[in-house]
Amino acid sequence: MSTTDRIVIIVASAAALWRANSRRPAALAVLSVAALVLAAGSQTAVAGSGKVTLKVPAPTGAFHVGTRSLALTDRTRREPQAANSPRSLVIQVWYPASGGQRRASYAPPAVARFLASSAGVQPALLESVELDATADSRPLARRGGWPIVLFSPGFGVERELYAGLVEDLASQGYVVVAIDHPHDASIVQFPDGHVVRPSPEMDIQAALSVRVADTRFVLNELARINRAGAFAGVLDLKHVGMFGHSLGGAAAASAMLVNPRIDAGADLDGLLFEGPRPRTLSRPFMLMTADPGFAADPNRAGFWSRLRGPHYAVDIKNARHFAFSDLVFLAPDLSRANPSAGAKIKALVGNVAPSTLTAERAYLRAFFDHALKGRPARLLTRAPGPFAGARLTIGQAK
Repeated sequence: MSTTDRIVIIVASAAALWRANSRRPAALAVLSVAALVLAAGSQTAVAGSGKVTLKVPAPTGAFHVGTRSLALTDRTRREPQAANSPRSLVIQVWYPASGGQRRASYAPPAVARFLASSAGVQPALLESVELDATADSRPLARRGGWPIVLFSPGFGVERELYAGLVEDLASQGYVVVAIDHPHDASIVQFPDGHVVRPSPEMDIQAALSVRVADTRFVLNELARINRAGAFAGVLDLKHVGMFGHSLGGAAAASAMLVNPRIDAGADLDGLLFEGPRPRTLSRPFMLMTADPGFAADPNRAGFWSRLRGPHYAVDIKNARHFAFSDLVFLAPDLSRANPSAGAKIKALVGNVAPSTLTAERAYLRAFFDHALKGRPARLLTRAPGPFAGARLTIGQAK
């Protein structure tokens, strides 16, 4: 299936779901943004005066970051599109490391080739994106382990498109576990090289249910991983958070409702699914929302009104849906090199302030530092805050 076909199916599925049940709108990504980055980048390479090198902004924390990908198999469940096969998925773990020699790649080869083929460009562009993290380096030991933060990407979007947030959070002293959801993401490459692509497109409500079950399974597997192997004793399973973008944000909220092991959650511009009897959360939660802000959207405003624990909302002025992905920092370089390609990306990101990524990183760090580490979070008490274009609203615990 081409990227264009997939875009049409995803958008059509979202529209149909919205029309069918306006009380349960879909939180989703509307296209394969990695392919768009590749397409824009290929135009940049032609129009520019030299080789294009895309760079993920350096992490701001004190710790060097390592990363490695692991395949997991849940034999108690079946694949949503392959009923004879047990459920398998991939997690990419980002963690404080003691150092490392081999720079981690931004995307595995099969993912780069698939997206490049869809966009008609060379895969080298995406493969050349620079990260500070090193591959498979040794985790740094800490008494009691490092707090854990799970991450779930947007619907139809690859986990790779969020390195700017997850790598930074790991540098602040967290083990961040990014979950790839096969048959939901446009493509998932497993560590052994085999790939999974969805066919046909998953129903978005089914995808949410699968993600919630995936989250429960991953938490179970982390307990096993913490007992032996490279991550033995590294994970603090008593302090667990979760965040996600779009459908991933909805998954974070839904997982918290049914899984008390998740102590705090954050939703990055995802609409929330509601059952016939909406439930409340009494644990810390954060909404981070594009224009016009959470209060202007009945879905998120309703969710906000039912939160009972500490809760915060950060509205990003002039932001569009993909201002919470790596496009927020890739867009300016691509726009300067090729205005036509940049205009397409800017439409997905919005006319945001240069400090947007800095603000997103800072608010996520402050929220999880306060919720999982018990640290004072002055940033969460300052409204308005210090970042241009970011508006903080502080909710009252009930």
